[in-house]
Amino acid sequence: MEAKILKEIENTTVETVESSGGILIVEVNGKEIFHNKKEGVKYGDEDDIVKRIKAE
Repeated sequence: MEAKILKEIENTTVETVESSGGILIVEVNGKEIFHNKKEGVKYGDEDDIVKRIKAE
């Protein structure tokens, strides 16, 4: 996912923070835009997450 975000969105940085329990949270400027457990999915759809980032 990190590679796709960097490819699709110019002038951005991606920070990966390791966690446990299979949790994936994506934040943009401190605002949560995706949380897999809250949305009831194991993984996020890369295209959907990139779309959400672009909308911010």
